[in-house]
Parts: sequence; structure tokens; C-alpha cells
Amino acid sequence: MSSHFLWEALRLGVFQLVFLSRIPSYSALNETVELAVDFGIPRAKGFLNANLRSLTRLLTDQYVPRPRRTPCRSLPASSAG
Repeated sequence: MSSHFLWEALRLGVFQLVFLSRIPSYSALNETVELAVDFGIPRAKGFLNANLRSLTRLLTDQYVPRPRRTPCRSLPASSAG
């Protein structure tokens, strides 16, 4: 399997799932998975499908413009020794 293709296909699928809200998730997932066949790497379909489906389970409709800024007053001392 071409690792370059897998990374690019995953990036494309993740971008579609996260940022393109007008595209249904099942459609973005299917089109990304079918790219594996178009590029002659049908063995990658399962890998792409599993990873993108896992992502869809983690996504929510909540929008957070940026993380909260909570000051870190102190960190616990390490007990390594």
C-alpha cells in the first residue's frame, strides 16, 4: 500500500467530515473510500473506512471557536525517583 496515498486520502476525508457541513458524512466517507479503487489500491478501502467511521463517531455539532484560556497556576511535582 502506498502510505502517501493513505495520508492524502485520510486528510481529504477528515477535511470533508469536519469542515464541509453541507456534505453528508456517509457521502464523504463513501467517496473517500472509493478513491482507493480509483487509485488502484482496493486493499486500502477497509483501512480508510474504519478510520473515517471512527472519526464520525467522535464528531459533534458543537462549535468551539477556540479553546478556553485557563491559566495553569501550578503543576504537581513529579514523584520520579
